[in-house]
Amino acid sequence: MNISNNANIDQGIKHAGDISNTKFEESFEKFFSVCDQMELHLKTAIDHSLQNVASQHHTPSQINPSAGDNQKYAHYISTIKSQVSYVKEIHSELVNSTANVSNISSRTSADQIASMETSS
Repeated sequence: MNISNNANIDQGIKHAGDISNTKFEESFEKFFSVCDQMELHLKTAIDHSLQNVASQHHTPSQINPSAGDNQKYAHYISTIKSQVSYVKEIHSELVNSTANVSNISSRTSADQIASMETSS
């Protein structure tokens, strides 16, 4: 490869600076490609760590993988029951909040209509 490049330079087809710039640019592109890959891997690792923390936070107790199958099943059932009750609480709170927002907006609309009628 070097012989053909040197021959092209000698014949005037290529300039000596073109070859070194091309290699430098290729190396630079490879470097940035590796940097981008490292950045993606680090972001993935951070996301994985955050997911793990959230998982540990929302699971009420740790599940012991070395326990017997019956104990695992009973533990899963208790965990699922506690999660279902938690979801029911969240659902009822959301329904209550929605009702409160609806009541507030209907009162505001009624007040606006009443004030428009009195000013007319």
